[in-house]
Amino acid sequence: MAAIVTNNFRSLNAKNFMEDVRAELSNVYIGVGKSTAWQDETPVTTDYTDSTPTKPADTIDHINQARANMIGMKLLDDSDVSHVAPRYDWEAGKVFVPWDSRNPDIYEEQFYCLTPDFKVYKCIDVPPNGAGVSDVPVSTSASVFGTADGYRWKYMYTIIAADSEKFLTRSYMPVKTLTTSTTGQVAVGIAGVNTFTLDDENPDILVGQIITAVANSAATPNVTANTVVTDVSGKTITASASIPALAAGNTVTFGNFLSTNPLRAQQLSQLNSAAASEVGGIERIVITDGGSNFGTNLANIAAKLKIVGDGSNGAITSATVDGQASIQVTNGTITRIIPTTSGQDYSLAEIALRTDLAPTNATGLKAYPVIAPAAGHGTDPVTELGGFYIGLNTQISGIDDVDIANNQDFRQISIIKNPTVAGKVESTSAAAARGSNRGTFRSTKFLTVAADATSVAGLNEIINLLTSGADVFIESQNENATSKKIPGAYVVNAVNDGSGKFIYYVQDSNTGYESFTATDVLNY
Repeated sequence: MAAIVTNNFRSLNAKNFMEDVRAELSNVYIGVGKSTAWQDETPVTTDYTDSTPTKPADTIDHINQARANMIGMKLLDDSDVSHVAPRYDWEAGKVFVPWDSRNPDIYEEQFYCLTPDFKVYKCIDVPPNGAGVSDVPVSTSASVFGTADGYRWKYMYTIIAADSEKFLTRSYMPVKTLTTSTTGQVAVGIAGVNTFTLDDENPDILVGQIITAVANSAATPNVTANTVVTDVSGKTITASASIPALAAGNTVTFGNFLSTNPLRAQQLSQLNSAAASEVGGIERIVITDGGSNFGTNLANIAAKLKIVGDGSNGAITSATVDGQASIQVTNGTITRIIPTTSGQDYSLAEIALRTDLAPTNATGLKAYPVIAPAAGHGTDPVTELGGFYIGLNTQISGIDDVDIANNQDFRQISIIKNPTVAGKVESTSAAAARGSNRGTFRSTKFLTVAADATSVAGLNEIINLLTSGADVFIESQNENATSKKIPGAYVVNAVNDGSGKFIYYVQDSNTGYESFTATDVLNY
């Protein structure tokens, strides 16, 4: 039986991943590992050039080795994840492809652009000569508009600075759909505090939304004007101002952003786009065969053309649209049709050609209408632009060095959900506290040494102590490497947190997997 993975399904999967990262009971980490160079698999290795990277394979053994290579994990915050879509910059002369509701490969095409001022526009129609762009779109109107080069565009959103810094790359750009309004029910009444809890977690609530409330119990809620959400943690909402009263069961609404919020422009665009007359309308007609003998009388040609479908008010007349003729004809062949009225609420439509009107010998026209999304262009940028990809951006810096050496090399990245700690756990309170409240965790085995071993320079002494007389050496991978190879392990970090010196290491087939036997070695 034939089956397809639809674009809607891909979009849903991406949205579900985003919600999973941000969910109250879900902890998703980025794991980094493989601090040693890609090498051959001989027991004694001198190749530290990374000349032959290992090709990853979806096997249990490869997954287990990646886990063994991992040196640490960092928890993803809500702001560390974003939908992204391929980036297509507006450039003079570039040819863009118009949006087409019948094109199964539309999400592989350049049907939108990112302008130099970080505005994103969807291409709705192109000139019949197929020329490249020459006029940068700048309008933020809720309606489709045309530019002097014959292209027609729909404004989608503007990438704000914070998203640009984290998720805009040469190949991908951030794309988001903002909540315009959502609600929640207060679980426990409050008075005079700025934190309250909802009955259910609501992933649509966004930091920066204005909070309002409607009483549905004896107590009358009183939310100060322009009070906004400053933090969302599962069911717990923190507001920018103290709230005098919210009773259990009150309905709280999370709506507009303040006018000073950089996201307000996009939110307004989504609201205005949803209210526009073109919702579910027809802005373009694709001509696959322009026919013949249509003549030059545009009024007669327009009378012969009719949009037929399950929507209403879509029409073709001889009027101009955005300064261009709605019907363009060359030698009796139709080359372009722009609906003068887009109509609304279409899900199915076709172009009918009346045969009882002049010119009666006109024939052969084959065309189909392109239907806008059901909610209208610009109302859901993630789905409309194919934001099936997810961008992750987190930094390992500062205090993270206690758990993950932030100057360490790494060659493998993993995504881990709800990891657990197995085996023996560090026993001292100081050691047990490490990583527990910073969102970072080590994932390596470690050695404990005397408290006065305070520098990495003491590695040779440590190795002598733990290898019980075996031949001891330290071999640098390269001039600037942090990791050192010792018999039986690669050292990836050394930490002194006051309770002693801890040496963290990983092992692979080159070092072997034997455990150290000294009594002051702990494994977990």
